[in-house]
Amino acid sequence: MMRKLDRKAILIKCAILAAYALFVFVMGHFGITCLFKHFLGIECPGCGITRAGLSLLHGDVKAAVAYNPMVFSAPLLILYFFTDGRLFGRKIDRLVIAFILTGFLVTWLIKII
Repeated sequence: MMRKLDRKAILIKCAILAAYALFVFVMGHFGITCLFKHFLGIECPGCGITRAGLSLLHGDVKAAVAYNPMVFSAPLLILYFFTDGRLFGRKIDRLVIAFILTGFLVTWLIKII
């Protein structure tokens, strides 16, 4: 059962997301779009998610999938973030998260091979 979120927790989570967005913006200003790729020289499992999301917003599903097919899991992950991982029920939540993480891993391995 999903518990009621309090205002303070929601504000803290919004502040975390805003700080992350600011960090990404500043790094992009310096030409660093991905710390993983910048320091290790290979794409991270989430590389392309932002471009994929923007493509979806423009209605270009084909481009979104080409950038990173795991883009469709992003809204679900955001919901999990705001509900403290309690969205459907303990067993189902674990299964969904495991499925999403496996999807990211498989997608990443395909990209780097």
